Amino acid sequence: MTQPVNESVFTPIETAIEWLAKLSFFVGALSIILMMLHIGADVFARTFFGSGVPGTLEITAEWYMIGIVYMPLALLMLRDQHISVDLFIHNLSPRVQHGLRAATGVLAMAYFYYWADASLQLALKKTKRLSFLDSGLWQIPTWPVYWACFIGVVLLMLATAVMIVRAVIASRTAD
Repeated sequence: MTQPVNESVFTPIETAIEWLAKLSFFVGALSIILMMLHIGADVFARTFFGSGVPGTLEITAEWYMIGIVYMPLALLMLRDQHISVDLFIHNLSPRVQHGLRAATGVLAMAYFYYWADASLQLALKKTKRLSFLDSGLWQIPTWPVYWACFIGVVLLMLATAVMIVRAVIASRTAD
């Protein structure tokens, strides 16, 4: 017989992961604001001075978009706000629904593990080379952005682990 999950031990871990996810989400929101200001400045400069801000396209694609895409993933997972289609499971018992949620979480964790590993290997490679983009006037370092990808996926893994534990606890108390 399995031991019940000690929720008093889990709660501080869950709180820490939630705090990290909120911080990561804030970085994603800040990326949107910075991108908006940067593009606005580029449009203003192009309109009134005939020349835009150098490197806008490169910085937008290589820096802001990474923050916008990867950083919010963990909080979305914790709040169950990812897109999901529940065509078949809504008629099942709550216990089975929670069990399926835990099982799909385990499958997702396996995928996220390989994603995190690939992100880590790429970040290490790009850091070793100190990769950058040449914008014409200056070189824009891109190697730190690869670490943001890795951090975002690791936080997604932690959030998925929380989701799995929540589903297991809910399945034990369901029905």
